[in-house]
Amino acid sequence: MKKFLLILVFILITIAPVLSYLSLFQVFSFLLPHIDIIKTIARYQVGGLFVIMLFVWVYGFSQYKILEYGMHIIAGFISIVFALIAMVGICFDMYSMLCFILLCLSCLLSIYCVSVPVLAVFQKKMRGPWEYIIVTIIFGSSLTFIINGYASVLVNETFGINAKYLPFSTILSMFIVLSPFFVIISFVVLFFIIVFNEKTDLFKNKDGDNKFYLINALVGVYVLFIVSLGVGTHISKNFERVASTFDFDSHYYCVFSEKVDGVIFLDSQYSKVLTYKEGRKPLYKVMTCNIK
Repeated sequence: MKKFLLILVFILITIAPVLSYLSLFQVFSFLLPHIDIIKTIARYQVGGLFVIMLFVWVYGFSQYKILEYGMHIIAGFISIVFALIAMVGICFDMYSMLCFILLCLSCLLSIYCVSVPVLAVFQKKMRGPWEYIIVTIIFGSSLTFIINGYASVLVNETFGINAKYLPFSTILSMFIVLSPFFVIISFVVLFFIIVFNEKTDLFKNKDGDNKFYLINALVGVYVLFIVSLGVGTHISKNFERVASTFDFDSHYYCVFSEKVDGVIFLDSQYSKVLTYKEGRKPLYKVMTCNIK
């Protein structure tokens, strides 16, 4: 009975965000007529869960000696704070760059928090540091090459120019490329934590007390799960927020036939520029720069 209830809890906290993400794929197009309801449920469900987690986190912080944990666990604590602040803003439709930045920082800290114990398990299977270094070089270089390639393609498809002109958007694109894998990994780990946590000491500290450690791991993985789904679901909007803030220059000496919100110079003569204007279709257009 306990296992059934735990599985039910797992389904309830993941079903709406997962359905929202799956609606992007052609095979699940039957979800599109209901996508607004699904997204509304997902938004307030996640917001409510994070409010509950905040109270649990504060209780754990007051009961346990937080600073005695490892750095990756402390990073998980910080990621929870950032995620809670950002999710409150999103649930009340306050879509600001601050919320986006906090979610990105929260996600990166959550990746660090979750990856350390997972990598520790793999390290135990290796014969020595040399094997770990070889595996890291081989898989790290291969993954970097592949991810950079697909990230550049994604930037080109969105903006119509080479990715070298949009360094910040390219970084976001790399995370977008990885987001399906983060979704799958965090989904599996989340299921493992909720349903099978009593069968492992992976989340116990040196004193064998896994209460707050487990709570932190649970929230850290859930943050990664939700942020990965969100990044993958709102690709064009996320690109627009990052590019308009960091990649496009809002101050320029060009004269255009229409007012634009930002420019990226594409040549050394400053004659061709990629322009951005909020609400315009298309959002991004190559235009000729006439100097004032």
